[in-house]
Parts: sequence; structure tokens; C-alpha cells
Amino acid sequence: MLGTALTASEILTTDWGQIEWIVDGIIPEGLTIFAGQSKIGKSWFLLQLAICVAMNRRFLKSFDTSKYEVLYIALEDNERRMKSRLQRLKLRVNDGLKIIHNWTDQWHALDYFLEKNPNVKVVIIDTWGRFVTGICKDGNDYAETTALAASLHKLARKHKAAIIAVTHTKKGTSTGDWLDDTMGSKALVAVADTIIKLSRDRNEAEGTLCLTGRDVEEKEFTLERDDNWLWRVSDGQGLTQNQRRIIKRLKETNVGSKVRDLQQNVAGFSAKGGADRMEEELLTLLRMGRVKRVGDLWSIQQGETV
Repeated sequence: MLGTALTASEILTTDWGQIEWIVDGIIPEGLTIFAGQSKIGKSWFLLQLAICVAMNRRFLKSFDTSKYEVLYIALEDNERRMKSRLQRLKLRVNDGLKIIHNWTDQWHALDYFLEKNPNVKVVIIDTWGRFVTGICKDGNDYAETTALAASLHKLARKHKAAIIAVTHTKKGTSTGDWLDDTMGSKALVAVADTIIKLSRDRNEAEGTLCLTGRDVEEKEFTLERDDNWLWRVSDGQGLTQNQRRIIKRLKETNVGSKVRDLQQNVAGFSAKGGADRMEEELLTLLRMGRVKRVGDLWSIQQGETV
């Protein structure tokens, strides 16, 4: 049966309501695909997200959240590991975060759960591959993946919820569109409203968060995690690697430093002409308001924490 056709004028003059943002500017209602390599901190990131939404706290110390109950379907973890992570994050939690480690009857069970728990507006499925085990014959099949992803998308729309499905990225670094890094059929990202990719080099605290979608602006953020795996937007956002190194060195010394001292102690400035390049970087940081100068001594601005 055909749907009702609307004129462009009708669409323009009708109040369709506002998009509900779970995390302001990052995660709206609908289906979100969250991708990243194995063991880089995806589950830590999403557990932090779940807690922040349930507690109505700022996420990544930068983005407002809407207060909703959250269902975290953690299919790659168990209760012992989840307890350890919750303890390590050291974030206050409440009963608004519900966690389950076993899930059967995928779509019908989730539909039923959301019907019975209308305050749950965020569902995290970690991972998509485990969730569709037994019903997905070939994760690379476009038609099959489209049908499965569309079922999740339909549930998100029906319950006006945000469903976040976690998946992995291919090994290696993409030389083109980062969306092509997502493992399996391209149908997964085609059906989704929002796609997010978290990347991080091994043994590095700093990572990158890329996002795009139908309702979000294309963005890229530099993130960093602390020793307890709490993620936040880096204070070095918008800075070059050399500039971040300079600010880090100034913070470590905690006193004013001369150009020559910085040139000798910051990687990348030891070659001939390094002192001149250091002074140019410092002047740029001065114009940006990130550092200050008193005489020939340079130091970070108050509140700078890179």
C-alpha cells in the first residue's frame, strides 16, 4: 500500500517536533553505529557515556546530556569485569543504568523491554556481531545486513530511543573515507542515522573521535584518556602536535622557561633553526591565549591543562 504524499509546502508548514539529543551535538535518537579497533577503549568509552546519561552529567567533560535510563547489553563482558570497570572509573552511579550480559530473541525481546521500561531511551549493544549471532549468516551480505539493521532502526523510531550498536573496524589505516573502515557490509552504516569512529594508537593516551550522520554535523575531536580510562576532549584540541608538546613541557616545569630551554627539551626542535621555530610556535600560542610571556620567560596561561 502506498503512503500519503505530502507537498513541499505541507512539509515546511508542519511542526514535526525537535530532534531529541542524548548527547548534545553527538548522539541523537535513532540508530548509531559506533566503530573502532579491538581493545582500544570502546567499551570504557560507552560505559562512561551510559553513566553520564543516567546521571545527567557532562560527557567527555564537554557535552551536555539528557537524563534517561540506559540499558547496556554487554555481550563481550561478564559481571566480574563490569564491576572492576565501574570501580576503576570512580564515577557515581544510580539505578538508571541497567546492565545485562546475556540476551536472546534479539528484536522481540528488545521491543518488549522498551515497552515495559519506557524511561529507558538509550540502548547500547556491545557488540553488533554478538547480538546477531545465530541469525546473521553472512556479515558481508548487503541485503541481510540491511534487513537486520533496519529492524534496530525501526525499534529506535518506535520508542523514540537511541540505539548504539558497537562494531569493529578493519585492520590497518584507511587511505580514503573513514566510513569504509567499518567491518562487514556497507549496509550497516548506510542504514544508521549516526556513525561514530573511535581510533587510538596502541600505548597512546590520545585518540580521535570522528562522526557523521543525517542530523549531526561532520566533526572530529581529539580525545585523551587518563590512567583510569576516563575519556575527555583534549585540552590540546585545535593544536598541532608540536604546540601540544610545548604546552606539556611548560606545565611540567611549572615555572617560566626561556626559548632555548624549551628548544632543548621539546622533541622536534633540536635541528638547526629550532630556536627560531620554537619562538614562532610560542608567538602563535600567545595569540591563541594559551601561553603568556613575562620578559624572556614563557609559561602557560592559568587554567591550561594540556
